[in-house]
Amino acid sequence: MDNRESFLYPKFDFHFEQNGEIVDWDYTDLELRSLIIDEKVAIRNKKLWKLAAAVFKNDDGTPFELSPAQYELFKAVIRREHPRLHVLCSTQYGKTLTIARALLLRISSLPDDWIITEPDLKRGKILMNYLISDAAQNPYFRAKLVGVDLGDKDKLSRLMDEKSKVRLTFQIIGGAKKTASIGIVSAESKRRNNPLDAVMGFGGKSIVSDESSLIGDTLEAGIFRMLAGKGEDTCYIKVGNAFSRGHFLQSWKNSDYKKIFVDDRIGLADGRYNEKM
Repeated sequence: MDNRESFLYPKFDFHFEQNGEIVDWDYTDLELRSLIIDEKVAIRNKKLWKLAAAVFKNDDGTPFELSPAQYELFKAVIRREHPRLHVLCSTQYGKTLTIARALLLRISSLPDDWIITEPDLKRGKILMNYLISDAAQNPYFRAKLVGVDLGDKDKLSRLMDEKSKVRLTFQIIGGAKKTASIGIVSAESKRRNNPLDAVMGFGGKSIVSDESSLIGDTLEAGIFRMLAGKGEDTCYIKVGNAFSRGHFLQSWKNSDYKKIFVDDRIGLADGRYNEKM
């Protein structure tokens, strides 16, 4: 588990104990904070960091400035450069917002079809709200969104009704394929239709499994088999904030997956949390 080459983040040295499940930083809080400050300075010169800050805004109107870990996640999604990616990140760090915004930039310019699996409708609506809010606020995205009137609150409410799956489609200029899409699928097994059938109905060769540790092993195995049957040009991103004893932990230990790791100490050093949170 100490194979540093498999980690996109952190970039500084660390190691795991107890079969890869407990991290040992070997840094004081002050040293860890200093490392992350240096990383923040370095990434501000990156083109993708500048693009995210220019295109997206925080709730208070300030630019969306990616943290070092968010930057690696944003880059991995928008470039789709790793066939398998495992993201283990503490809660409330901004991973879902980062993924939503990276996807929005990618599919508004490239003919991709992405599937987002969620363990339940509540979490699916969080990601959907991020996508719709950003599309509504930016004329570039708003003009490309097909079949959804962002000014019609009734239609938006119906779109966000409790459904097992929702698709957003964007128009692409040029190329043989004229559209790109994000399909959001709830994996709630209690629903009438098999969630795996819904995933297969969307198509696409790229999947983000949000809160993946909360999705059962049987359904996850079906999703993976469906993806594996689509050739080598596939992308599977598993995101979660806690280990179960099943597929999420096994993927974490699998050397085929590139990894992004953010725990509460990184969050504190990064200024995302305070001691009271």
